[in-house]
Amino acid sequence: MSKGRALHFRSLRWWTDHFEEVVASLALVVVVLATSWGVITRYITAQPAAWAAEVSTVGFAWVVFFGSVACIKYRLHPAVDAPLSRLRGNLTRDHAPACRQHHHD
Repeated sequence: MSKGRALHFRSLRWWTDHFEEVVASLALVVVVLATSWGVITRYITAQPAAWAAEVSTVGFAWVVFFGSVACIKYRLHPAVDAPLSRLRGNLTRDHAPACRQHHHD
C-alpha cells in the first residue's frame, strides 16, 4: 500500500472511530452560536431571531444523544450507586455487581 493511501486510510479510520465526538462537538458549537445569535438579536435589534430557540433545542438533543453514545463507547456513563447503597439484603448482593460492571474507576 502506498504512503498516501495509508495516510488516507488512517484519516478515514480516525473519522469513523470518532464520529460520535465530532457530531456532538459540532452540535455544541451550533447550540452556542444559535443561542448567542438569539441573545444578540433580542437585545440589540428590534426583531429577535425566532428560529434561534428551535435550532438550539434540536442541537442540544444531538449533543445529548451523540454525547451519551461517546460516553458509553469509552465506558464513562455514570453508575447508579446511591439507590443501590440504600437497599438491604439479597437485592443488593445480587444486583450491585452487575450494575457496577461498567463503572469506570
